Amino acid sequence: MMGPDVEIGPSEQDLATSPDDESQDESYWGGCSAVATANAHELRYNPQFMTADEIAVHDGLATRDSMLLLALKSSTCEQAMILDVSSSPDYYGPGGPYHVFTGRDSSRAFSLTTLKPEHIHADMTGATPQEWAVLDDWAAKLSAKYPMVGTLLAEPQGPKACAEEGALDEWRVIGSKADCCT
Repeated sequence: MMGPDVEIGPSEQDLATSPDDESQDESYWGGCSAVATANAHELRYNPQFMTADEIAVHDGLATRDSMLLLALKSSTCEQAMILDVSSSPDYYGPGGPYHVFTGRDSSRAFSLTTLKPEHIHADMTGATPQEWAVLDDWAAKLSAKYPMVGTLLAEPQGPKACAEEGALDEWRVIGSKADCCT
């Protein structure tokens, strides 16, 4: 069983000794493309609001230009923060032990410290104070290690929410094709 003291992702020593060799086997994800790297750099200095559909393409599988992003709630904020974990493809990239967390909000799995597929979701309904405390520990630990690049928007609920979401277009990720009201 994992707990907040168990390491998810590379240690600081692993990060310091990880080679950035692009000559690796092409079947291995290996890192972001130049476009994804530029987008990640922009997001680190200009975090964006994103929808679940927008973050879903950043799982390392959707396109070559995707980053590795994961979303995570905490008890201190109603919306989930989005972290760029692209610096740890051995852990979060395709084939990595924690790839299931990328491209989505996996708050429930973190709160339960589990990799079971039925818990890989955002719904924290019914979570105990202890589970929220575990999630808060993970949020603190991961946000200290990986840059926050955005905030996950709640799913729109009906036409009014859709119209309100249109007001946030200026905060969308550059090049995003998500359009709520078409």
